[in-house]
Amino acid sequence: MVIDVLFLNSQQVTVHMGALINQNSVLRQQNTHLFEELDTLRLEIAQQQINYDQLLQKLHVTCQLPMFKKTVRKLP
Repeated sequence: MVIDVLFLNSQQVTVHMGALINQNSVLRQQNTHLFEELDTLRLEIAQQQINYDQLLQKLHVTCQLPMFKKTVRKLP
């Protein structure tokens, strides 16, 4: 009777360990996928920052253009 209980417990532990191993595998795959998504988002953010910086630079040049034209008109 005690041996049957120990065998049953050992079998339950084995099944539970198998389930934990499978769950760990799934979580590792999800983690890998999340890191890939994070890398993609970082690249998108970097590209958006470049676009924003270029837009600011164009805006700065555009704002300076009227002053430049005024200065050129005043030249002899």
